[in-house]
Amino acid sequence: MKALIFNSGLGSRLGELTKDKPKSMVRLGNGETIFHRQLRILHACGINEFVVTTGPFAELLAVEAEPFVQAGCSISFVSNPVYDKTNYIYSMWLARDLLQGSDILMLHGDLVFDAAYAQMVIDSDLPTLGSVNASLPQPEKDFKARVIDGEVREVSVRIFDKDCFAFQPFYKLSKEATQTWFDAVERFVDTGDTGVYAENAANAVFADMHVAAFSYEGHYVEEVDTPDDLERVSAGIRTFDFAQQPVYEVSGDSIGLVDGCAVGALRDAVRPADLFAALGMRKPLVIASKHFASFAAKQWLDDSNIAYELFTDYSPNPSFDDVAQARTAFYIGECDSLISIGGGSAIDVAKCVKQLVVMPESSDGAALKNGHLPYSGVLHVAVPTTAGTGSESTHFAVCYIDGAKASITNECLLPNVVLLDVSVLFGLPAYQKKCTMLDALCQAIESYWSRKSCAESRMHSKIAIPAIMANAEAYLTGDVGAAAEIMRAANQAGKAINLTTTTAPHAMSYKLTGLYGIPHGHAVAMCMPHCWQMLIDCGDEVLQEKLSEIAALMIGNESVMPIDGLKAFEGFVGHLGITTTISGKLADIGALVSSVNAQRLSNFPVALSRDVIESIYQKIIVLS
Repeated sequence: MKALIFNSGLGSRLGELTKDKPKSMVRLGNGETIFHRQLRILHACGINEFVVTTGPFAELLAVEAEPFVQAGCSISFVSNPVYDKTNYIYSMWLARDLLQGSDILMLHGDLVFDAAYAQMVIDSDLPTLGSVNASLPQPEKDFKARVIDGEVREVSVRIFDKDCFAFQPFYKLSKEATQTWFDAVERFVDTGDTGVYAENAANAVFADMHVAAFSYEGHYVEEVDTPDDLERVSAGIRTFDFAQQPVYEVSGDSIGLVDGCAVGALRDAVRPADLFAALGMRKPLVIASKHFASFAAKQWLDDSNIAYELFTDYSPNPSFDDVAQARTAFYIGECDSLISIGGGSAIDVAKCVKQLVVMPESSDGAALKNGHLPYSGVLHVAVPTTAGTGSESTHFAVCYIDGAKASITNECLLPNVVLLDVSVLFGLPAYQKKCTMLDALCQAIESYWSRKSCAESRMHSKIAIPAIMANAEAYLTGDVGAAAEIMRAANQAGKAINLTTTTAPHAMSYKLTGLYGIPHGHAVAMCMPHCWQMLIDCGDEVLQEKLSEIAALMIGNESVMPIDGLKAFEGFVGHLGITTTISGKLADIGALVSSVNAQRLSNFPVALSRDVIESIYQKIIVLS
């Protein structure tokens, strides 16, 4: 099957954004161009032959496509020399010789869609289909499809009848349907009628093409025509991309998908080695803890017969110098991808390397934290070796730059694939298990009450919180099933904060770790009760309802009050034997107050003044 992508339009409604580039080269919120995203997803779904029509700035499209050519794709460009005087009906006619006799996917160059939908279209038993969504209101200025007996019979902007529904130009066409449409297009071109949509020609032959109305309800398929569209689509597709991150669980020598969406060759992977091959990893840089030789992941890599470089020289709180050394190892080893094996530190280093290798080699720490980071398509497989940070499913990383903690954020930093291997948990000390588990629990709770809380983030928290509460004790006594549940729960907590980030307890915890060497999860648990009590005391009705929901998740009983969640948390921490105070000096309190990240505080549902933050630390620090 070939893909035909129309990229010959002017995109004038995007104004300055298309002054010097084609419409499809506009960048989405994650920094990726629409064209690159289309090629990336369709190639991952198994499409390797592309025909792309072009108008202005065709050379930019060729440059953008080059990595896919290097990956084995065949991409033919068809220039429309009169792009400014014709519509894409003429571009379709120009491309006909490259497509006749083929089944094709046909789509517009400004179309943004999720990977699961593309795979669903390709896999469908229907030979010919068009994308319809009856659950959406009829768009005023965009395509609708008239559907009769389950088939598309007309596509137009101007139809608004009861049998007309929202439609997007994402087609799968059999070679017979393709030929029928080409013949209709040729009749229009022969009469000089080239200023209309290709659908104008199809409307005369849809009955002969038998285009099934294929629903994209529950998926994301949208065109970008204006700057407002670009902003809306960037935000809309973000949630789908996060949710579709493929998460595999390892069982012995086998893997199985437990969350997200696998497309193309990934669906056939039954062993970790198969997964590396399906991703096309040629030579990854493996960023791992010094225990790498004892991990099952080493055997996976050896079984895969792919060369790899190993980097283990980073600190528990990775600095920019650590990341820069890893970047050098990536360059020297001529690596093409990344595999992180370890806790949050290993995964964070890999994320930072992923970002740095697409930036100028002179880029320093300041460039990494400036918030305007380019898109990186470097593949990253994350293999967490603790159950707590959730870093394998977040799009941000921690890096210490000039001694200060910095959060590096870019949507593309979400690892491409996750492998959860419960066997790595059994060698962890009990205290480390407790601390990482507390980190996951606090993440899920904070995400639930965060100002950025949404239906999707709460869904992840609703899975994580009860799973941790129910399985903690058995996990700590070595139960394999409970350990697997905790690992999944920690991943869900990571997915929750990936959408919302954390709030005050996390913001207040970092300096506690820095000053006293307290593990991160322990430090968060120290701050948590005091922040929680403030939410209870604020009296906001909506917030009290959320706190009651959290309590119900923790206790497993719907008849609860907001205070019951806090009591359950304190009881849980006490049962684990985790201390909630630490000996310190008066001067420490000032340093702690000054360290708190204002951004994380802004996610907390109530405002915390400097005096309030100081009073919380005074309850945690026992002056010596």
